[in-house]
Amino acid sequence: METRPGKPATEKRIGKALREAEARPGFLSLINTNFHECGLAPEASAVTIAATDFLHDPTRRAYRPDPAGLPSLREAVARFVGRNGRTVEPSSVIVTASASESYRHLFTALCAPGDTVLLPCPGYPLFEEIAARCGLDPRFYRLHFESEWQIDPDEISSLMTTDTAALVLISPHNPTGAIVDESVLGEISRLCGERGVRLIVDEVFSEYRYDRRSSTGSLRQGSGSPDAATFRINGVSKLLASPDLKVSWIVLSGPRDSVSDARERLEIENDLYLSASPITQFIAARLLDSGARMTHRFVAQVRRRRDTMLGSLAELAERHPGLVSWVEPRGGIHLPLVFTRPPGDRDDEQIAVDLLERQGLSVHPGYLYGEDERTVVVLSYLAPPETIREGVSRIDAYLSSPDTMRAARR
Repeated sequence: METRPGKPATEKRIGKALREAEARPGFLSLINTNFHECGLAPEASAVTIAATDFLHDPTRRAYRPDPAGLPSLREAVARFVGRNGRTVEPSSVIVTASASESYRHLFTALCAPGDTVLLPCPGYPLFEEIAARCGLDPRFYRLHFESEWQIDPDEISSLMTTDTAALVLISPHNPTGAIVDESVLGEISRLCGERGVRLIVDEVFSEYRYDRRSSTGSLRQGSGSPDAATFRINGVSKLLASPDLKVSWIVLSGPRDSVSDARERLEIENDLYLSASPITQFIAARLLDSGARMTHRFVAQVRRRRDTMLGSLAELAERHPGLVSWVEPRGGIHLPLVFTRPPGDRDDEQIAVDLLERQGLSVHPGYLYGEDERTVVVLSYLAPPETIREGVSRIDAYLSSPDTMRAARR
């Protein structure tokens, strides 16, 4: 598909309904993805100790900006990647202030205005906005519900043209929770290598994987095919539940000449802003080196919350047979709920507005993510279990209400 579907003219309606619902007692969000608001954060003492060490050592406070990022953080990132089975040199790491900034740097430094970039659909709309602001032409490939939101490499091949500069692949994916199978990942890497397309792999939910089929996401490059120039994005926002630190990074791999040229361009781009603060980089390095147990704790909590949502949805499906469906998310923090038989032929926007107005419940209509092939609302299971159970019970109440039932019969 060349363009992303959506309903930009109707977003004001959702916004108005949301503001009014938030002002009423009993408002509940089943799409809150703020780790801190959902009770997930590092121990304050760990952050305080690292910050104190930085502030009390004049040699650390001496301002020596490095366009690639603080050496100690790049070394910590290399150790983190090494724990996941991939060997990375610190010189292959570029530190940024956020995943969003990573995308902007990659689109600006490595692409030219007018180039096309392939993005997933459904997908997070931020990437399209960043690409457009960088003068790029966003094009879209599908994740297919009927194949558990997997990608079709043949479709990607058909979408690649001589103007295609980059392909963005997100695994675990937001909002479907899909994880790209290694065989598919290898095929996409081969295609990108053969056609000179840069492969951007978003791994911000890399540790949030929940089943045995979920691989580490490592690329098995080789087999006689050219390696793609690959740029992996990650950061402490999800790994350490620390979005407030504003620290992310890009790990470069692929053909030596391509990587060397890309590193030089990215360092120049980074040097224009130097957005990542030295103190937060220092704290991030400390947390990353000692944070494996912390990350495991966060992942275990989110896994239990995911199980709570899956159990609640199973009960919902029993009470409303044939009405809703979903693919069990293998990773991430989102779940698209598919209405296989939309009540009264309502679309995703009307369902989301109804839930706000009648139940005081916030969910995202699927069109916000470009999903237009079916009626979908997107939920998040990052919230505490009691919030998840109450949120799903409100969906049940909506589907069971006389008004909805009458509309469904018409």
